[in-house]
Amino acid sequence: MPVTSAYTADDKDLAAFVEQEAARAVYHVVHLAVAMAPEPKAPRLDSVRVELDLSAHGVPAASVEDPPIAWSMAPSKIKDEVEIGTTLRLGPQLKIAPVQATLGEISRTRTVRRSRPLLEAVGELSARPRWVMRGTKDVPLTGSQRLVLVVRVPIGIVAEVATTVHASVVKGSILRRYVRQLPGALSLSTVV
Repeated sequence: MPVTSAYTADDKDLAAFVEQEAARAVYHVVHLAVAMAPEPKAPRLDSVRVELDLSAHGVPAASVEDPPIAWSMAPSKIKDEVEIGTTLRLGPQLKIAPVQATLGEISRTRTVRRSRPLLEAVGELSARPRWVMRGTKDVPLTGSQRLVLVVRVPIGIVAEVATTVHASVVKGSILRRYVRQLPGALSLSTVV
């Protein structure tokens, strides 16, 4: 969907930006969705990577002076916050047959918060954007994930978006990888 004045009507700053860029480029919003089945539980889906290849009229972006690029990507990052707690206890303890005695104890508990990326956008402002999704045992890759991309296409160019999906599954201790390029590139063109 091209970003037009009707699309930006509710946002004055965005409308001004699109108007300022109108002589140089057209912006297109591309919505993608990745559906990951919750069943079967095994093999477990370990990771998914959605790669996009932006080109002009089927010509690689590297050979075009001002190629189509991924202007913005959403979501850019989704993290899983994890608390890791460790307790250290130090103290004398005496145990003889059925009798047990302690003279006290010193203990210290330390909690650390760490974040693990579950989804990450990579390649913004390039012709090769991608999203990487990683599952964990606590947060498996299931359900649907919407991905939104804004593509900047220079005036006079028809952009194509080719999509490739990579998936890794774990069965037991074996990691298997699968790759599929979606048939037919998406064409982004605007009559100005």
